[in-house]
Amino acid sequence: MFRTPPLKSSNQFETPAKQVISSSVGDSEVIDGDYHKVHINTEYNQNKSYLPTPKTPITPHDTSLSRSASTASKKRSLSINTSNDFQYFKNNQNYPMTTTSPLSSPVSIFSNESSVLSATSPHLVSDSTSPHLKYLPSSSLYSDSEIAHELEDFIIDPSFKFLVANDQIIGKGSFSTVLKSKFNNKDYAIKIPSKLKSCKPIYKEALNYKIITSYLQLHEFSLDEFPILNVFGLTYLTRADYHRIRLNENLPCLVSSCLSSNLEVLIKDSFQNKQNKECLHIGNDLWWKLAKQLIMGLIAFKDCDMLHLDLKTSNILFDSESENFKIADLTSAGLFDDVVKEFHERLNSGFSMDYTLQYAAPEILNKPKDPPNYQTDLYSIGLILLTAAIGDEPYSQVLSESRSNFIYLTECIKKNKVIDIITGEQWEILRSNPLAYKLIKSILIDRVDLQEVVGFLSEV
Repeated sequence: MFRTPPLKSSNQFETPAKQVISSSVGDSEVIDGDYHKVHINTEYNQNKSYLPTPKTPITPHDTSLSRSASTASKKRSLSINTSNDFQYFKNNQNYPMTTTSPLSSPVSIFSNESSVLSATSPHLVSDSTSPHLKYLPSSSLYSDSEIAHELEDFIIDPSFKFLVANDQIIGKGSFSTVLKSKFNNKDYAIKIPSKLKSCKPIYKEALNYKIITSYLQLHEFSLDEFPILNVFGLTYLTRADYHRIRLNENLPCLVSSCLSSNLEVLIKDSFQNKQNKECLHIGNDLWWKLAKQLIMGLIAFKDCDMLHLDLKTSNILFDSESENFKIADLTSAGLFDDVVKEFHERLNSGFSMDYTLQYAAPEILNKPKDPPNYQTDLYSIGLILLTAAIGDEPYSQVLSESRSNFIYLTECIKKNKVIDIITGEQWEILRSNPLAYKLIKSILIDRVDLQEVVGFLSEV
């Protein structure tokens, strides 16, 4: 079930409208493997965990962003300052650092055993001549100096050196490459921009993860169970660290957990392992775990006033050992107010927002003058769940007939035909799993809101 650990103090958030999320420490329904037998868990104290609605928090550390959050926008949910206790963030004092992290491993892997090397991180706040300043993201909620402070605070101590495996590419995008790296004999993923001029998306993504990290800290989530990728901060690399970096360039790189696979690969691999044709494509147990973790992730995004805007199977990472899913790639994500502002700026200039067409909600095409919202992210999650259930990407039948048939694809999206055009065999999978079909249909066809989805998942 959903797990939302209690807050340290009831005064940390104003919560006039609390949303009850069933947790394993209270009277909650526990589902057996076949998802038909239900029994009540009464072994623990009868408590409920509450996920707070977005309100300005009362934090013990009055930082610049926490102050501006309360005055600039009533909608902001939290300060994004996380510098108080994280030992892996850059320190202004001499190395090594001695403070301990309030979070569990793998934060503690940034130990003090590393040899002290010369710092290569730029000073985003104090050095007005830094070439990196012009690539920092902007926000309607925070000043440029506040963003610079927060990003500099997110820089990993430069004494912690990550060894990049040049031949182990995990993923590749238009402006960056993700490679495997090592620190203290443990694997990490490191996202490297192709050049200095391409580092703005890295800084933007880092700021988004900083907000998520703050949310994680405030709610005391386990790093393993938290449904959004664990990102530890920014480190700076040169050509000496990675041979494809240009000479004299010092690039910001995002360091995160290194997961073994993603949902797109898992779906493809499941074709070979699937034995029961009536079973959900990735397996019933795993599918329901995916559903609950994705919705938990969307709750976290909404509580942070953030939209993801690029939810799809390739951006859902999968850890084969723990069988946990993690939402990743916050390059397109942003605070709600900033997304709306950018949307209207692009609209006035004759441009549109960038979306992955197969995972776009109908209103994105039907109402091009309306900005995206939380329902558009929820719709994308519905498409992900449909794909994991039947084994095919959305509208794959349309694209298989003609890879250039985007006009017909666009019309199918506008009319919300994604379920209507699936094959007979795929229909049998959905009919054989009525609860899963009900959830998918409620998101994609009935267009229920997030609260209704949470209620449904808390009852099944």
